[in-house]
Amino acid sequence: MSSPDLGRPQLPFFHCPGCGARGPAVEGGNHLSCTACGFEYFHNAAAAATGLILYRDQVLLVRRGRDPQKGLLDLPGGFVGHDESLDGALARELREELGLAVEPAALRYLGSYHNRYPYSGVTYFICDAYFVLPLSSPEGLRARDDIEDFQWWPLNALPWEQIAFPTIRWALERLIQG
Repeated sequence: MSSPDLGRPQLPFFHCPGCGARGPAVEGGNHLSCTACGFEYFHNAAAAATGLILYRDQVLLVRRGRDPQKGLLDLPGGFVGHDESLDGALARELREELGLAVEPAALRYLGSYHNRYPYSGVTYFICDAYFVLPLSSPEGLRARDDIEDFQWWPLNALPWEQIAFPTIRWALERLIQG
């Protein structure tokens, strides 16, 4: 199983958010400090929860309706709110994106991986948590929210070249390898 190469993180700050001084120092890719006013900012990882929904020997892939990577294939899921658990956030996202009602306890943790999410000129550092959810029936799902559509794909014939993010490939490989 290959690890995605995400490169060195960069913070796009040219002025201090505290006092406006030019050129605050960025250390370690995520720590900004200003010598003029002492302001410090840690651009730590945001949490995201993602579902590998299975039916028999197939996995559900969704087509992204928004940038980044609009039109490419992804797994359903999204960012965790300030007052949510990982599995609770995924249950909410599955309801919003697919109309799928699921209890958080039904989700089986697969693993996690670090990720980058470039959006509106800022690269967000993400910790993606992956959960597996086997379905007894694929009926009743519908594309909603920020997905254009979805399709079931056999695990042995995935469209790797259409997958939106390296970490989604990592999760699918991990699922396939058991």
